[in-house]
Amino acid sequence: MVVPKIPVFKGQDLECNVLFFNPGQYTKTQKLNNDEKIIIVLKGNGRIKIEEEEFDISSGSTVYIKKDQNHQITNGKRSRMTIAEINKLNPEITYMQNTMKKVDMES
Repeated sequence: MVVPKIPVFKGQDLECNVLFFNPGQYTKTQKLNNDEKIIIVLKGNGRIKIEEEEFDISSGSTVYIKKDQNHQITNGKRSRMTIAEINKLNPEITYMQNTMKKVDMES
């Protein structure tokens, strides 16, 4: 199931979207080619995988993703998670094939 994404604003160079995750929902693994991204967790908790490292994220967490880094966001099993993502306007995104992996979480 696709994670709903609502655009908040688009400037000359940046855009901000809010994503709403249901329990257990996750994004496809993706890479922003030559662009950076900032993720801010507004509500809930989950995990983010950047390249081969995984990190717990929760309300108030801010994550910087460097250009050309593979990343995936997974929500916990118990509640909804809301995040804001800020990136360059119209980023060039590569979605990895056959890399969707549901992370088993207890939260």
